Amino acid sequence: MKEHPVTTAVPMTRQTPRFHPNANMLALAAAFLVLSSFYLTYSWNRYQKIAASEAVILAESLEVMIHPEHVATLTGRPEDLESTEYKLAKTDLLRLVRTTNPIHVAYLLALRNNEIIFLVDSEPPDSKDYAEPGQIYTEADPIYKQPFLTGRTVLTGLVEDRWGRWISALVPVKDPDNGQVLAVFGIDYDASEWMARLYRQMIPDLVVVCSLFLFLAALLYTLSQQATLKTLSENLAYDETLYHHIFTQAPIGIALVEGHNFVLEAAYGHNSINPVFEQILGRSGSELDQVSWSDITHPQDLPADLDCFKRFQNGDIQDYILEKRFIRPDGTSIWTNMRVARLQGLPN
Repeated sequence: MKEHPVTTAVPMTRQTPRFHPNANMLALAAAFLVLSSFYLTYSWNRYQKIAASEAVILAESLEVMIHPEHVATLTGRPEDLESTEYKLAKTDLLRLVRTTNPIHVAYLLALRNNEIIFLVDSEPPDSKDYAEPGQIYTEADPIYKQPFLTGRTVLTGLVEDRWGRWISALVPVKDPDNGQVLAVFGIDYDASEWMARLYRQMIPDLVVVCSLFLFLAALLYTLSQQATLKTLSENLAYDETLYHHIFTQAPIGIALVEGHNFVLEAAYGHNSINPVFEQILGRSGSELDQVSWSDITHPQDLPADLDCFKRFQNGDIQDYILEKRFIRPDGTSIWTNMRVARLQGLPN
């Protein structure tokens, strides 16, 4: 009766490592986004308040240049064009706009029959934007009436009229004797320039947030890489343990070969020949290192074995099973049922 121990090559398997962001990292990212939104919103509102405060302070300081006694004489009719008071006010407004860069237009408004009219503006008479005395400001937002009614300075939001889009500061011009509102002094800021100044002020805050974002992204990436490496290490340890137990405790003979030679343990860092294989052939691993498998194959079985192995090496077949005899050191032979297969996943 033939003895049929089996020799085979077994490929190692590895679990695919996957990184799943944990709750702490997701919470950190969410907290950063929320805090960044709050910070940028706070900064935006703060810059808006600063810009509004500066505009009001500037308008109120310029209003001091307006002479109430001159304003009181303006009737809001074309006849004002010839009056000295109108000409003086016109000159003052023209000079004001030329010397105060952010201001595009300055003007005096009056309230007549519940309608807002222009008394004088800073535009030259030949300008397409010129408003003659008495011209009704038909597009005036209701907020323009507030200084007349409350006697307090008002900064409008974005308003739009035939001349463009503006942010306006409106300061009441009062009679110094009785406090009556004689007119409203207004200055207009171009809305696009107003917003551009705010955006420029936000640049340092955006740089801070972007820098923190890049730092956080780098931190999260580092943590994810560490988690991935930890997973790989755990899987590798598992594979090595599994390989060791299967290789050493299998009831069949297993050996790794390269060409006609048995593979040394040092080549891949693992045992290359298990104890059952050594027992079957009657040789230790160090003894097998000194011979090739063709040297210890029975001469009558060698041609068929070499033919199958050549076809296997050429890729004509993926594996093969062969009954053959190995020669032991004492000269006796032992029959084996041998299966040869490729070991996948190792460096070429």
